[in-house]
Amino acid sequence: MRRFVLLTLILAASIHADGDSPPFPTFTPPKGWKLSDPSFFKDTTKIGFIQSSRNVFSPAITLSVESIGDTSPSEYVEAIKKIYLANPRNHYEELGFLESKAGKMRLIQLDEQTKFGTLRIFQATLIQDGYAIIQTASTLKTNYADTIDQILESFRSLTIHPNFYSALQRENDSTELQAKVNEMTTSLVGHSFQDPIFQKNHWKPFVEYFTKKFKKENSSWQILTINAIQEQLLTERTQ
Repeated sequence: MRRFVLLTLILAASIHADGDSPPFPTFTPPKGWKLSDPSFFKDTTKIGFIQSSRNVFSPAITLSVESIGDTSPSEYVEAIKKIYLANPRNHYEELGFLESKAGKMRLIQLDEQTKFGTLRIFQATLIQDGYAIIQTASTLKTNYADTIDQILESFRSLTIHPNFYSALQRENDSTELQAKVNEMTTSLVGHSFQDPIFQKNHWKPFVEYFTKKFKKENSSWQILTINAIQEQLLTERTQ
């Protein structure tokens, strides 16, 4: 069942191409949390998870990558602070640094008034090579203590790789995946990515291979990688 849901979300996921080559971040979501519907994502959001789909409001966590050019970490955080404090009802607090596998992240906390009650938001940001890698978690203030340990553990799991191939532990897996992607790129000649023939004969079989072959990899890597491959194929077609 989990594999079917993952396959469905992979095929439905939205891609936001920007023409650059941003770093490839991934993280381990809290155990038991479910993939969020990508149709609700902002342009810079790459992936998200929710604790439960049965509640009116569920704790959630997202990963975003934003191009910021030469903006310094302090300038970026100050800009975020200004946005949040534009609403005088919001409460903003800087919590210092959080050590992740990718390095030190600046951690902030925001309390925001919503129709569900006071929303407590935690945001951890790492700046690298002109990009802001942002993890954002939200929960109701009344029960944030139930999930804060899971959220911080997930933040700490952040890793950053040059690309999705390098994130694989086994070189043979990386080589095999590259060969499959190259094969699809060749098959794309004379077709558009949305072409029903290409989808039926190449893309959908590849997604099935991918979900079976890499089912032991964490779900965020799977979704982020399949999205990156789709984006790469779309870019190849427009060149």
